[in-house]
Amino acid sequence: MSTMLRPAGVFLLGFLLVIPTKTWGTLLAPSSPEATGRLIGIEALSPTHQTAVQRLLEAEPLYIRITTSPFRTTLRIYDYLLARLPLAATLGRSLALGPYIIEHTGPGTFRGTDQQSLSGTFREIGTENGHRVYLGRGRYDGQLFRGVTGRVLIVLRYEPLVLDDGQSAVANTVHCLVRLDNAILHALARVFGSVIHVLIEAKLRRSITVAKNLSERLDADPKAVYQAMTNSPSITQEERAEFTRWFLQP
Repeated sequence: MSTMLRPAGVFLLGFLLVIPTKTWGTLLAPSSPEATGRLIGIEALSPTHQTAVQRLLEAEPLYIRITTSPFRTTLRIYDYLLARLPLAATLGRSLALGPYIIEHTGPGTFRGTDQQSLSGTFREIGTENGHRVYLGRGRYDGQLFRGVTGRVLIVLRYEPLVLDDGQSAVANTVHCLVRLDNAILHALARVFGSVIHVLIEAKLRRSITVAKNLSERLDADPKAVYQAMTNSPSITQEERAEFTRWFLQP
């Protein structure tokens, strides 16, 4: 599918593509295919997923790394939310933390949107302690560009910490590899960086912020989160009962 540039996008593309990106993320890929494989944990993936990942890596994807400041929550809470992405997205909307909608489309597969400019499908292909890998396809329709499609691989690494005041926290590092379907746009982004990287990183940072705020809210006041669950008709009785067992029973 072709990519359409709106008038403002034409101007900004010409201006921003020639400005090296310095303040948005880390754009240098791992130093070798072996390092990339270790980052992804490729040996632990199924043969089918290994093949899909290898094809993406061979297509010279864009690479962005984001390291976030630790936020106050527990690893137990964070794992609970990551294992229940549709529920987490619903809670985020119920608590006015974020607009995301995520729906199951099959075992380990999802369809999602930020209800603004980004939509896509993805699959969780790797899960270990502190390490989750998602492979998907997405479409971006924003103010500057329309019909930008591509493949994406997201590697989330997270670890528990104890802050100076003794509070539990979780630190995240997100690795994102993107291959745009539009070969010209992809080549420009690889050579000059900037505007595409800015758009990708802004979307990633926003989703991390929603996860942070929801995790902190659940850590600080699980009863208020449960109240939001009771006000949402899309959350099942089974999900409410499970939440109660996890967070409200002594």
